[in-house]
Amino acid sequence: MTTPPDFSVGQVLTASQMNAVGLWLITPTVTSVGGTAATVSGGVVSIGSGNTSVTITAFSADFDNYLMTLHGVLAASANPGLYVQFGAATTSYYSVTPYYAYDASGDGAVKRNNGSELVAGFVGANHFASNTYIFAPHDTQRTAVTGNYAGDLYNGTFSGMLANNTSYTNVKLSLPSNSFVAGKVRIYGIRD
Repeated sequence: MTTPPDFSVGQVLTASQMNAVGLWLITPTVTSVGGTAATVSGGVVSIGSGNTSVTITAFSADFDNYLMTLHGVLAASANPGLYVQFGAATTSYYSVTPYYAYDASGDGAVKRNNGSELVAGFVGANHFASNTYIFAPHDTQRTAVTGNYAGDLYNGTFSGMLANNTSYTNVKLSLPSNSFVAGKVRIYGIRD
């Protein structure tokens, strides 16, 4: 038998083989505000043109930790911060988001100290991609995040936490005073 994920057509898989698969693509539900409605197909969330926010419901007791990937995410105008919130929480966010300009014209950092959201990078009008590890969103403990991003003018990292012990089922992505043009989001459960 080949090592997963190199399966062959018609192959019968055992429980131990399936349990060895590390990432599971979640098929979430999605709601969006503004513009064309965001959709889900095959587990992939497609952000609608003109969306000002997209809420993805994907967290459950099935997994402790998750990986969220974004690619092809575009903003109507260049480089607004990508805001991340969990559930209805609008306080107790702590984060640091260093950013580095490709031309060295404006390096810096955005920090949240008991803020209303985390900042997970700066979305360009032509390109944005990121990966975000989300730790324990559904558990009744602090939710933590860490990740990397690359946009039109800036790239960098981000990390932070939501300082409460609440269980969450969803994550909300939004742009301040801006809207999305397009983008794809995938959320994977990470097997323990």
